[in-house]
Amino acid sequence: AVTPLHPMESVSESRAADVQETTQLRSLTIETPSLSEVLCKLHSQQDQLNLLSKRLASLCDEHEALCECLSAYGAVPAERLMASLHRRRFAAVRKRHPCEQEETFESLTQAKELALMFSASLGVSGLAGLRAASRSMSCSMAAISQDLAAFFPLNLYAIGGEAGGDPLASVERFDVRANAWCSVASLQTPRSGCAAAALEGHIYAVGGCSVDGEDLRSVERMCVWDSVWEDVSQMLSGR
Repeated sequence: AVTPLHPMESVSESRAADVQETTQLRSLTIETPSLSEVLCKLHSQQDQLNLLSKRLASLCDEHEALCECLSAYGAVPAERLMASLHRRRFAAVRKRHPCEQEETFESLTQAKELALMFSASLGVSGLAGLRAASRSMSCSMAAISQDLAAFFPLNLYAIGGEAGGDPLASVERFDVRANAWCSVASLQTPRSGCAAAALEGHIYAVGGCSVDGEDLRSVERMCVWDSVWEDVSQMLSGR
């Protein structure tokens, strides 16, 4: 059988529920900050972020100035500073992303074939930084110094020029070890008085004077491995 509730008991329970709900609403109203308070906190946090940003910029300037001083006075070479910075960053990355591979770049370069492959990819300027990175790397590069001569031969190039008043397209190469000149691929455009530079396995012929006496804007480059000239982006002005 179901026992009916007394009317007074039902009213008391209803009032108790209303009081509890009212208390919760008041508590919620009290805990919720006003819009002005939220904006005030946001402005305060923004001011703190601005101060931190200024401090960070100041520390970056001080760091760069310190590195320049150390390098200028010969205390620490710039390559060694960069190598140390790389090690710290690399260690932080490995800490965030653990790797079970125990091999290091230094240990890989102990193998002659791998060291030669790295050297061919890096080029002369990259090798200088690699040798300055650590003593073990320097020893690895020194061990293959004779083999590196085949990858980076000492050659002198005579590019273009003038003969009988006419610009030349011919290019010759002088092999220092063989003490002999040989012809290589000719320029696509004859040019006299051009500038030339070697960069990352390529030789660049820049500007010069054309057959018509015009100052050239064109630029060509040749890969030293296949001796093929190709056009690259022109300069803004002929010279």
